[in-house]
Amino acid sequence: TETRTGNASAASSEKKDEKPAAGFMRKKKEVQVPSPRILQSCVSYGCKSIFEKKVRVVLKRLSLWLEKDMKCADKISVEWLPLALFDSHSRFVLLFRDQICLDVGIEGDALRVTQTSGQGEFRAVGFGSDVELECFLKMELRRALANEY
Repeated sequence: TETRTGNASAASSEKKDEKPAAGFMRKKKEVQVPSPRILQSCVSYGCKSIFEKKVRVVLKRLSLWLEKDMKCADKISVEWLPLALFDSHSRFVLLFRDQICLDVGIEGDALRVTQTSGQGEFRAVGFGSDVELECFLKMELRRALANEY
């Protein structure tokens, strides 16, 4: 009787160690509910509005900095693209003399600056804050003023 019991317990332990075939396992499906598109649009529009307001303040500060601190009579020219009020993006062009031409796009909380020069050079830079943009613009304006002399 011991051999039967021993064999029976060995057989049951083999069944415990067996793993079911992978194709027959039941898996619990994770249900992901996508966020509503209108909610994403509202958040994107809100981010863009706040960021655009900060960029406008930076441009005013930059103009005063150029006039008072750098003692430059030339002014920067900013032309905003007229878009619908509730667009989730904004665009403007910044010009300074014939040396700086920047195409700036704001989408949500991201800002992308595309710069072209008369020599056919092209460069695109992304920013995540108004402070980064201000530092970049001051650096470019200093470079343009240094190249003048």
